[in-house]
Amino acid sequence: MPWVRPAFPGAKQTPPPALCAFVMSADMHTRKPHPEFNGLKEQGCNFNFSCPVVDLWGVLRADGQGTCSILIHVHGLLPYLFARIPTYRGPVTDDVIVQDCFAALKARSIAVVKLEVVERTVVYPFHPEAEKMVRITVPNKQTVEAVEKSLSSGVKIESAGLLWKTEPFETNVDNQTRFFCDLDLSSGRWVEIPRGAYQVVTHQKAGSTSLEVDVHHRQLTVHKPEGDWQLIPSLRILSLHIVSTPARGTLAVGAILRNFGSGEEEDAKACWVLSDQKDLEPPPGVEAHLFGAFTSESALLSNLEKSIGNADPDIIISYDMHSTLLDRTKFRASRILHSGQSGAKFGGRVSFDILKLEKASDKLSLYSLSALTQHYLKESRIEVNCATLEREAKRRPGILAKWSLRDANFTLRIFERNQMLSGQIEMSRVTGVFINTLMDRGQSVKVA
Repeated sequence: MPWVRPAFPGAKQTPPPALCAFVMSADMHTRKPHPEFNGLKEQGCNFNFSCPVVDLWGVLRADGQGTCSILIHVHGLLPYLFARIPTYRGPVTDDVIVQDCFAALKARSIAVVKLEVVERTVVYPFHPEAEKMVRITVPNKQTVEAVEKSLSSGVKIESAGLLWKTEPFETNVDNQTRFFCDLDLSSGRWVEIPRGAYQVVTHQKAGSTSLEVDVHHRQLTVHKPEGDWQLIPSLRILSLHIVSTPARGTLAVGAILRNFGSGEEEDAKACWVLSDQKDLEPPPGVEAHLFGAFTSESALLSNLEKSIGNADPDIIISYDMHSTLLDRTKFRASRILHSGQSGAKFGGRVSFDILKLEKASDKLSLYSLSALTQHYLKESRIEVNCATLEREAKRRPGILAKWSLRDANFTLRIFERNQMLSGQIEMSRVTGVFINTLMDRGQSVKVA
């Protein structure tokens, strides 16, 4: 299989074709409102606030679109909270309530996007019957805090001559949880975007995906994992293994790229090694353009970063990712890795740490890669200590490249043998969260 991911074939069509994508991971950030797909413009607001944007990373359906990756910027999702309506003397219409409440908050210099009267049931303390409330939509989380503070202290409604004082609801819900619940979105879900309902990002792209688009959240159709929508498409999995020691001068990286679920048996292999030898031969199975011997660690990591971007994997797996990639090579890999609660994150890619998953799922006496290889694959793997690695790095640096590819292969086979991908996707569908949340919080996310 080719190392470089194919480009999206329908990028030049006018209007762009309809899209169907399998969502793998998500992230959220704030930025200036999109000129077309934003929740402020549609409400007639001219606020110059930064608004939340949800990024969805996934894979396009294979029918005519290949195995292309996609990054979807979802706009128009704005935070909101609920408050009990003011107590009027006598009957009053919903329009009057909205008008009075809006004017009262505006008098406090609070930027409010929209107010509407809705019916909601209070869960804590529980009230069996729904009651009327005001849903207050604001541009960002900071404004939620301002509204909460004002309502708690009391807001005077001049036109009605009363004080609107109440404790608002859902002020402590983070935007990411709120939006994903509203969209009913998690890893393993399929989403559809109609033809011509999005804009293709061509300049200042945020990722290395085959296609990057902007879209309003109302144009997204999220399908429940039922029937044909339970299928898992072909995904590009990159098994990465670093052979290194705490001392500088010993570093080799082996990578195996595989199309999971496509039926292709041939893998793409790449290797990078730190060596002064210019005539170093690539290991068996590695093409010359996917092998590199570098004299400096910075050059090696720079080339590794570029190669991972070209491969554009959907999933990156490794053994003991936190220790190997962060602790030992923290000063080296800080350019391309970002430390998280449970390990490394690669810009929208789902990362699996085989060691962490095994400790959470199986009770074994040993969890070393050699022990896992013997237990699951019934094969032997020789452990190599740091002293041997440092000695061989000077004598035979090519052997480090072979060892890194060997361990990357063992990691990939254990990952597939234990069906870790399908297990995590199904768990995400059941709990309604994304795989990266499961990796960070584990089983506790189901009772949170």
